[in-house]
Amino acid sequence: MGDAFEQATAVMFAGPHGPRDVTYTPAGGVPVHTRALITAHDPDVTLLGANVRSPGWEVRLAVAAVPLEPPKDSTITDGTRTYTVRSVKHGDHRLQWVCDCRAVPN
Repeated sequence: MGDAFEQATAVMFAGPHGPRDVTYTPAGGVPVHTRALITAHDPDVTLLGANVRSPGWEVRLAVAAVPLEPPKDSTITDGTRTYTVRSVKHGDHRLQWVCDCRAVPN
């Protein structure tokens, strides 16, 4: 394995506490079984001069498991919810995809 950051990312996604087993399905693609870190988040957004909360979900996927950037409208399912990707950015050291998602219960 590569440098310390790659090793730390691998441990983070392999650990028993936190990551969940998920099925990632790229928009129009083939499902892939992998692990993800899923957190609820409510970022502050300024809208017409007012601060509002924008509830959503953040789903992190390891680039090692999902090498191509997840396209918009891809889905990630953990058995309890289906998360639909709205936007994506690279995480720390470009080793993770950080997906901003909306979720619906299964």
